[in-house]
Amino acid sequence: MFCGIYSAKQIIFKNFNYEDIKKPLNLAIEQASSKDIIYISQGSAITFEYYKHYMNVNNKNIIIEPPQNQLPINYLSYLDNLPAGKYFYIFSHNKNKHKTILKIANHLKKYNLNGFIDKNGNALLIFQK
Repeated sequence: MFCGIYSAKQIIFKNFNYEDIKKPLNLAIEQASSKDIIYISQGSAITFEYYKHYMNVNNKNIIIEPPQNQLPINYLSYLDNLPAGKYFYIFSHNKNKHKTILKIANHLKKYNLNGFIDKNGNALLIFQK
């Protein structure tokens, strides 16, 4: 049984709510070099903690976003101030967050953005700062 800071109920709810971290995480694992940064958005942290054990996540450059109450009000400015590097930004939320990830992706275009966003708002955004 999975033990940790998240309950089984939270994990099951997120998985049956069209949130799918498996595809973006698998692509990030396949494509990221050891120098690249896999960035997990706060809303994706629950499922990441669960799946990282099953998907053989060996990349040591993993950043899990701080809780929302520790982030600045201007989130896009926060992303602009991340250290230089190549990022694999994973976003796995419910359908209501689709507009949010589109806004983030539009902002990150200036960093040679690549990746995908599915119809449910799950995304892998690859950008270089």
